[in-house]
Amino acid sequence: ADAEALAEEGGVGPERFTVIPNGTVVPDSIIDPADRAVQGARWRHRYWTAGSTGAEPEHLAVFFGSWHPPNLDAVELLIEVAEAQPSTLILSVGFHGQAFLHRIVPPNLVFPGMVATRTKDRLLRAADVALNPMRLGSGTNLKLLEYLAVGIPVVSTPFGARGIDVVDGEHLRFAEPDAFAAVLGEVLADPAAAQKRARAARALVSERYGWGSLGRDLAAVVAEIVPAEARR
Repeated sequence: ADAEALAEEGGVGPERFTVIPNGTVVPDSIIDPADRAVQGARWRHRYWTAGSTGAEPEHLAVFFGSWHPPNLDAVELLIEVAEAQPSTLILSVGFHGQAFLHRIVPPNLVFPGMVATRTKDRLLRAADVALNPMRLGSGTNLKLLEYLAVGIPVVSTPFGARGIDVVDGEHLRFAEPDAFAAVLGEVLADPAAAQKRARAARALVSERYGWGSLGRDLAAVVAEIVPAEARR
């Protein structure tokens, strides 16, 4: 869409443009589902016993975001999701949690604040599902690429997947905001199907959105434009 807009602004044809999408680091390996379940249980127990009461949630979901208006709006949706899915502990990780310090939210929605990269990686290897409830913003949603690269099942709004060639039911599950909680419940109820989609998504990201693949695509474009003698 950006290429089409630039072409129109410049008065040239869209064939003049080559789109090199945003990318992500693709880890060499992903965690085994059985190990993910063990790690998830540990994280749920750790956060739940730190300050919540009642029955410990059965599932762990994660969302990562900075203090940025689209992320703050996404958390507003997460509040509704948490109310509808009390058996899921939702960790809303990042500096955006500061904006909700004085808000009363469901006990299963926790704001851990900013965490180290190592902790973030461990959470992505432990959670049952990663959430991308974006309703605002522009450009490619980079957190979605990161989710898909590590092989975690994902629920995203269609808007949150803009610019990324994922297919609902094949790589992840799409959910409109008013159905987000219901779709999350469906994903958690069928972990085998969720893992199958996650593996397909990781393969897609590795092939099309890893930095190595994107670098080769960009190098090919440069090679067409810049004469060989100039490149030397």
